[in-house]
Amino acid sequence: MENTTAYAIILSGIFGSLFVAARLPRIYGIAKYIYILILKGFVYTFVLRRHRWVGPWTVGAFMLQTSYITANLACILFRVSSVSEAGVRAGKLSLINMILLFLGFHLGFLADLFGMPVKSFRYVHGSCGAMSSSLVLFHAGVMAILGKQQDIYVSAVQSYRFGFLARS
Repeated sequence: MENTTAYAIILSGIFGSLFVAARLPRIYGIAKYIYILILKGFVYTFVLRRHRWVGPWTVGAFMLQTSYITANLACILFRVSSVSEAGVRAGKLSLINMILLFLGFHLGFLADLFGMPVKSFRYVHGSCGAMSSSLVLFHAGVMAILGKQQDIYVSAVQSYRFGFLARS
């Protein structure tokens, strides 16, 4: 199994568990106690206060963003044999990360579906967009520098030529 396949399975498992967790009845006492501990430790503690262009970053948000970036980098760099392979993996990961961007028509619908506030889901949406953009830039840069074309691109261009010739 490739790293990108494992990453896609894990990502779908996370969002699937959020979908299921939004519909399960809660155990009120234990959940409330754990919730308060999480709020004190991760949500209300700031790593970086509000600034003009950046912020505020809480401990929890910083840890989530760091783990998201680390997971993507690990999928690209784990047992990679060449820079070309890393570029191909970055292209595949870019497509996997774009799944959340095109999953629904409106962010409010998806936020309700996963049981999250729209503001939080907007941050997730922005993170997926930034990660997809950076991965596709890395992919395009590596492929442009190495001067390689993937089989997908070559077959797409050839099929386009056949369609254009058949139409003419």
